Amino acid sequence: MRTEAISTRMTNDRVLSMFEHSDYLREQAAKYLEQAKKEEDSSAIKELLQLATICEEVANDMDDRRVSG
Repeated sequence: MRTEAISTRMTNDRVLSMFEHSDYLREQAAKYLEQAKKEEDSSAIKELLQLATICEEVANDMDDRRVSG
């Protein structure tokens, strides 16, 4: 019984960690988008938009994995 409680706690901590990490990635994506709006250099804008897209995609993948199992 004690092993199950420890296992559950570890699993719950991992899920919480993934949840927090996906939120962090979305926050980073928002920062990249804000910076892109202020930027004048087209190559920098493109890079910032790509970074924002990558952050969102990874966050979505993490959320999908958490939901699926």
